[in-house]
Amino acid sequence: MWGKSLLISPILKPDQRSLSLYLPEGEWWHFEYEQSRPERLTGQHVIKTDMKSNIPVHVRGGTILPIQQYVLRNSSKEDTRNLSLYIFPEHGKAFGEFFLDDGLSKDTIKNNLFILYNFSYANCSVQVTKLGNTTWNALTTTLMDVYVFKAKTVTNVEINNTTKEFTLDDKLNVLKVNANMELKEITSITWADKKNGCQMLA
Repeated sequence: MWGKSLLISPILKPDQRSLSLYLPEGEWWHFEYEQSRPERLTGQHVIKTDMKSNIPVHVRGGTILPIQQYVLRNSSKEDTRNLSLYIFPEHGKAFGEFFLDDGLSKDTIKNNLFILYNFSYANCSVQVTKLGNTTWNALTTTLMDVYVFKAKTVTNVEINNTTKEFTLDDKLNVLKVNANMELKEITSITWADKKNGCQMLA
């Protein structure tokens, strides 16, 4: 386990093509970005056989997972970060957080050179709150995309009450929101059907 939300199953042998891993009770998702899928068997050992491309990573249901997009740079100091959010609701709720500092300075918490973003999902709405130095501008973080799993019917998406473009995969029930906004400016992400209702899979 890495924290309380990620289960990472390392490959320990060269050319290993299968792996037996234990999934605790509850809802777990085999993480493959927007292609993530729910695991049907939990509370027991499961066998993974497709080991050619990725180490198995599972996300616990009820998690909002921020993923920073990796960019190779010539300089050791970054001036921007691009972020995606992956939302895996369980029983209609999900939570997550993202800690941000410049990656270089010492004693960032003591010197208040950080921002901690908290994400909370319920009823087709994500609320974003901030702790720390909310006026700190040492690093720009852009929220590029938001992926919401279990989405059923969506006709409108808004960020801070401004309409945003989106796509909905009807087969995987994944809503993709094209955010492309500075994270520090975002307070809410909401979506609804044509009757302004919230339709999500259980």
